[in-house]
Amino acid sequence: MENISINTILEGVSRLSVEEQHQIRDRLNQLLDSQQDAEFQLQMALHEDGLLDEIKPSRTATSSRSFQPVEVTGKPVSETIIEERR
Repeated sequence: MENISINTILEGVSRLSVEEQHQIRDRLNQLLDSQQDAEFQLQMALHEDGLLDEIKPSRTATSSRSFQPVEVTGKPVSETIIEERR
């Protein structure tokens, strides 16, 4: 496969019709779903063999997008950790 940048792909997709963009989105979702299914099957096999205690729910793209970092006032947490280690 040629080495194509993500920007080149996005530019090409932006020139497509809305229907074609929906088709691409649907196909990408299918690829992601099949990848998640394969990961789940692997986890199931590891769990059955006793190598995993539990199977945790997978983190989806939507859950990572909704992540909101916590605002911390005062000095950076990293400085506090370093001070406490001394």
